[in-house]
Amino acid sequence: MKTILLGDCRTGSYLISLTLNQHPDVCCSQEVFSPYNDRQVPPFTQQSFAELFDEFDVVMVQRYQAIERPWLLGRVADQIISLSRQLLPQYRSWRTAMETGHWRQDHPLPDAPESIRIQFNQDDFNRWCRETNRLRRQMQYPKLPTLPVRYEDLHDQFSQTMQSIMTFLELDPIELPPAINPTPKFPIDYVGWPV
Repeated sequence: MKTILLGDCRTGSYLISLTLNQHPDVCCSQEVFSPYNDRQVPPFTQQSFAELFDEFDVVMVQRYQAIERPWLLGRVADQIISLSRQLLPQYRSWRTAMETGHWRQDHPLPDAPESIRIQFNQDDFNRWCRETNRLRRQMQYPKLPTLPVRYEDLHDQFSQTMQSIMTFLELDPIELPPAINPTPKFPIDYVGWPV
């Protein structure tokens, strides 16, 4: 089955893809439209994307990328794993990555600071929420089998959540440890953030 792992930034797609790649019967891509990825899909056509499924079972795509390319979900994929996360923790994770340059927890920073201070800005958060909600409303889901996965479940009940993903993918369920440790490598002081 051609499966798209669909999510916004900081919703757990990278963790899921690395963890799934530990399973002997599945091959999951990294984010193919990312300019930082080694394996992209030039020139981003329906045909070149479809050819990815000769190589991968699951392909990671961010939500805004799917909106820009409506053919991704409707004509290429057979099913979707759709990721979500509560907005404040998602924004906090995004701000942390932006401030530190530390996007992937399995790639330690060569010059990690002793600590970093991240101030909450209500206006910036409101703008970010408006844009994120606009993208979520704009997303047109085709009538395909879809498994919703919440980041909070992935974090709090990792094994059970991965078991449900494997069942959805029709894989033999096996115990898969998290592929990365989500703990920051340096202390962060969050100032003025809502609880």
